[in-house]
Amino acid sequence: ILYESSMNHVGWLRGDRLAFRAIVLVSLLSVHRLAAQPSVVRNMSGAHEYNVNSNNGCFGKGSIACPVPFYPEVTCKHGPCQVVHILINNPESGSWPGGGPMKYMTYAMLKHINEAQELLPGYEVRITYQDDNCNSDTSLSMYISQLVTNPNLYVAFGGTSCSGTAMSTAVVTPLFRMPHVGWACSSSQLADRERYPHFFRARVPGTNFNFVWIAILRQAGWHRFGIVHGETSVWYFQHDLLLRDIRETNNGTLDEPSLSVLFDRQIVLLEEDTAAVISLVAKKRSRVLIVVSYSQVPRALMCHGLRKDLKGLMLLSMGWHEPEFWGDRANPAMDRPGVDPLFTCTPEEMTSLFENSYIGANGALWTSNMEAPIDCISGFTAASIDRWMLEVGIGGSGHKADGVGYVNQISAAMDGMCIMLLTLREMLLNRGRTPEQLQERSPEIYNEIIDVISQLDFAGVSSQRVSFPPGRGDLDGGVSLLETVRAAHGQPLLLQSVGWYERGEFSFAAGGFLWPDGSVGFANAPADTFADCPIGSILHLDACKLCQAGRAYVVVGEQAKCSACPDGKFGVGQGQTECTPCPAGRKSRDDISNRT
Repeated sequence: ILYESSMNHVGWLRGDRLAFRAIVLVSLLSVHRLAAQPSVVRNMSGAHEYNVNSNNGCFGKGSIACPVPFYPEVTCKHGPCQVVHILINNPESGSWPGGGPMKYMTYAMLKHINEAQELLPGYEVRITYQDDNCNSDTSLSMYISQLVTNPNLYVAFGGTSCSGTAMSTAVVTPLFRMPHVGWACSSSQLADRERYPHFFRARVPGTNFNFVWIAILRQAGWHRFGIVHGETSVWYFQHDLLLRDIRETNNGTLDEPSLSVLFDRQIVLLEEDTAAVISLVAKKRSRVLIVVSYSQVPRALMCHGLRKDLKGLMLLSMGWHEPEFWGDRANPAMDRPGVDPLFTCTPEEMTSLFENSYIGANGALWTSNMEAPIDCISGFTAASIDRWMLEVGIGGSGHKADGVGYVNQISAAMDGMCIMLLTLREMLLNRGRTPEQLQERSPEIYNEIIDVISQLDFAGVSSQRVSFPPGRGDLDGGVSLLETVRAAHGQPLLLQSVGWYERGEFSFAAGGFLWPDGSVGFANAPADTFADCPIGSILHLDACKLCQAGRAYVVVGEQAKCSACPDGKFGVGQGQTECTPCPAGRKSRDDISNRT
C-alpha cells in the first residue's frame, strides 16, 4: 500500500520496488525502536528540536546554557526566500561530548550566512538537528524515520560525528540518493570506497597518515622498512590501504628508489608477536617501522628490543597518544589486566628508548593559517571564529570550557556545513538546478552532486584548502607532526607538535625532526637499516660489538649470535668464530658465562 500510494510523489523511489520494500521494512523496525526512545519534539519548519525528557543543555555538564536556536526573518532581494532543508544527526548526549558546541556554532554560522545573503542569495537554508546519542541504531532509525515521513524535503544529510553512526547511515544514504557529509568521524574504516562509495567527511582521518609516513620515508632516504599493524579489526583497512598507497607511490616515482617492505606482521598476541617482530628486525636489520596500532604495541616493541640488546629503532605511528604514553604504562600488560608479561621495562628505560625515536601523525583540527579568509563565511577567518567561541564561552581552539570536551572539533562541523553550502551554491546558482530537483533526488541529480563535492577546493576552518583526493572521500587536509622530544635540556620528554604536513609540503618550527644523535633535519636522518656487522661481532643496542671471550660467533638460521662455549671447550679472545677444545686432563669452567 505504501509503495503504490507513493509512486506518484516519491520521485527517488519510482520504479525501484525491491529497494522500496527493503527500506519500508527497515523503517518499520526504526519506528519500533523510536517508540522506545524519549519523546522528541520536531519543528518541521527546521527551527529547533529538543528532547522533552532532558534538560536540553547545550554542553551536558557544562555551565553554559545553550540558547534556543531560531531562524530570523530573512529578506531576499527579489521576493520571498526559497527554503532549502538539510538533515543533521549528531550527538548532544551519549558517549561523545562534542556535539553540543558543534550545534551551537552550526546554528550561529547558518544565521550569519542566511542574513548576509551573499553565499546563497535568494535562498534560506534550514537544518533539522537530531540528537543521535552517538548510537548507530538510533542514528539510522532517526534518519530513515525522517525520510519516510518527509520523503522530498531534505537535500543533504550531515553530522554523524561518531564513527559508528556514520558507518550505519553511510551504507543506507546511497539507497535514498542522499548526499552524506560526516563531520568529526575519524575511523579508518570509513575510507573504504567499496563499502561507503559516496561518503565524504570534514575530519582528517588516520588513513591520511599513510601519505605522511610515505613522505617521511622518501625525504629521510628510508627505502627499507617494516610494517606492524594492530591486533584489532580497527586497523585492517588502514593497513591494506597503506600497502596500496606504497605500491602506487612506487609506480609513480620511477626515477627514485622504490620503497621496500622488509616484513609485514600483525600483532594478535601482544607479547609473543612483538617479540617475533624484534626477531625479524634483527634478522632484516630494519631500523624503521611503521606501526599502525594503539600505544601498547610501540611500547612492547621498544621494550622487547631492549631486552634483546637492540636499541635505536625509529617508529612512525599515531600522534594522538597521551604526551607520556611510553612511561605511564611501561609494562604493556597494564593495558590487559591479569596477563603475566614475558618482559618489563622501567619508565626510565622506556623514556631513554623513545627519546627522539618516535614520530607521530595526527589530523589537524585548525588550519595552519588562522588569518586566512574562510570562503563560505564572509568576513570570517579561523582566528575570528576562535575569538567568537571564546566570547560565547565555549572555549577557543586551545581551550576547554567547564564540562566541554572536543571543542576543537567544531572546525569539522563548520567545514562540513561549508561543503554542503558550497555544493548548494554550485547546483542552485551556477548550474541552475531548482530546490525541487534537489529534493526529488533523481539518479542524475545525485551523481551530479557527488561530482560537485568531489571537486570542491576552498579555504576552510580546519585546513588551508578543503578538498578530496581523486577517488576518496577523506579530506585532504593538514596533518600535525609530533615527536618525542624535550622542549629544553632538563625538561620532561613529551610527545609534542614539531611541524605540519599538508599537500606534499613539510613545515617545521625548528628545522626538522630531531634524531637520536642530536642532529636535525631529513639530510641527517639515521640509516634505514642497522649496520652489517663483520664476522665475529653482532648488533648490540645500535652498534656492532665483538663476541666476548668464552663465546664464539655462530649463525643460527639467518641470525648471528654469540654463543657460550659448550662443555669441554673454551675461548681465549674476543671475536672468535669457534671455541678451542680443552687440553687433556682439563675441563671447561662450570660457569657457562666465563669459559675462558
